[in-house]
Amino acid sequence: MRRFSSVIALFVVLLVAFAGCGTQSDGGTPTDQTRSGTLRVAISQDSPTLDPARVTDTTSHEVTKQMYEGLVTYDKDLNIIASLASSWDISPDGTLYTFHLRDAKFASGDSVTADDVKWSFERVLNPVTKSERTWIFDEIAGALDYSAGKAQEVSGIVVKDEKTVEIKLTEYSPIFIHKMTYSAAYVVNRKIVESYDNNEATEKKEEPVKEPAKNEGQLKKGLWHLYESAGTGPFKLQEWKKDQKIVLIPNDNYWGQKAMVETLVFPVIKDDTIRMQEYQVGNVDVLYPIPDADFERVKNDPKLSTEILQVKDLAIYYIGFQNKLEPFTNKKVRQAFNMAVNRQDIVDKIFKGRHTLATGIIPPSMPNYKSLTDAYPYDPTKAKQLLEEAVKEGAKVPSKVIFAFNQGNVTHKNIAEFIQEQIKGNLGMDLQLESVEWATYLGRIDNGAFPMFRLGWVADYPDPDNFLWVLLDSSNAGPKGGGAFYSNPNFDKLVRDAKKEKDTEKRMTLYAEAEKIAMEDACWMPIVFQNSWTLVKSNITGYHRNAMGPMMYNTVKIGPK
Repeated sequence: MRRFSSVIALFVVLLVAFAGCGTQSDGGTPTDQTRSGTLRVAISQDSPTLDPARVTDTTSHEVTKQMYEGLVTYDKDLNIIASLASSWDISPDGTLYTFHLRDAKFASGDSVTADDVKWSFERVLNPVTKSERTWIFDEIAGALDYSAGKAQEVSGIVVKDEKTVEIKLTEYSPIFIHKMTYSAAYVVNRKIVESYDNNEATEKKEEPVKEPAKNEGQLKKGLWHLYESAGTGPFKLQEWKKDQKIVLIPNDNYWGQKAMVETLVFPVIKDDTIRMQEYQVGNVDVLYPIPDADFERVKNDPKLSTEILQVKDLAIYYIGFQNKLEPFTNKKVRQAFNMAVNRQDIVDKIFKGRHTLATGIIPPSMPNYKSLTDAYPYDPTKAKQLLEEAVKEGAKVPSKVIFAFNQGNVTHKNIAEFIQEQIKGNLGMDLQLESVEWATYLGRIDNGAFPMFRLGWVADYPDPDNFLWVLLDSSNAGPKGGGAFYSNPNFDKLVRDAKKEKDTEKRMTLYAEAEKIAMEDACWMPIVFQNSWTLVKSNITGYHRNAMGPMMYNTVKIGPK
């Protein structure tokens, strides 16, 4: 689900196994603690959206998950647990899910009903919403017909009564319940969404968001999620000043543990140095990531080193090739680029050993999975030979190749410049570096604009499907997740067969074979499998992370400094 704009780079002080999570000590409950203080979590880029249906990146996900919930969620150990659904039943053949809703309310005070679930899911599937993540509902009967305008509703989503909703699948899916944790599956308040005209043209995004005006039809002008939240989570939106800060306050209608802080602020601090300075002077409580330039100092600082929290992530940092653009239409060119770059030097010299060399696409901590792949060796001679062979075969090699990366983190620039130097020195080709603002950057990758680009991916659910099918199946090329526009029928067949396979061992074998094909095709240049490193002030308790990112902040308490 989530593409990330920054790379976490901190010193190892404690090691948390994948099955666990990073945790600060428990902060107690609202019944025996006084709500107080402002929690400030720095972000390096503004969120592209706060509409759960449109979330595709980690920044937006971190913020929206504080305000919204789905039917189910993950605990600290990545087990599926109840959320808005207090329980659920699954038919013996695994194709019918019956969810029983708890007595929950939206932040507005409106009760959550089964109709809200059906409407929220159909809203994602409605082309008007422009959701990039409609695929999370692909298995639901009637979903594709509804998206195509062939049906008035999704036949597989049936409201049985006010608190019961049935979801019928077209076939067995071992990952469907995991997809229900996705942000696009969050339940939203129809009344809030439909009280706005939702016309993007009415917004001046460069200006701070103010109270929306009403038009003649009494609909409030603009995009609803810029002004208020429509969820059930422990926080709700108070203010969003574009490129400045996002401010959340407690939702007193939340069904679960109430927030312990008075305010949750996400200040947008794009400059690495300033972000670190703000943490050190006490204006930021949680910092993620740490600038490379400060690593050694943080590593050796007697105080800062005690504030580091590490978690082994299900995440990868990679360089993508747009397989439909020259020169990367040719497999040998892609292989040549992989062999022309000393990625171990990136691990050692830029990341300072904080991450591990990526030997494939699937992180090694993936449950039940054993990869069959290894990293491309650094072999400039072989790389040059492959490029020459590609040219003889008719490959078109332009004088300059655009290599794009997003703004907001000097690490991306450092890696891009390193790769630029290696490609020039080992292949004699010029890379033209292009730095782009995050939201614009994602849109251009989705449109296939960059021949070469950098991205990261954090798992949405702990299954190889979330890496291989989502990012590389040809049916997902473009906005659905496949920025590489990779296409191989043999690969597609394997990952599609795996999606339906009931036997776990057989499923993992199919995925391993698919990963081997994708690596042989050099669809990407994998760089590192990542560990997340976070600085958390010593007076902050109840802060939790799992292998897929930060969890809800309602457990966080701010103590005396």
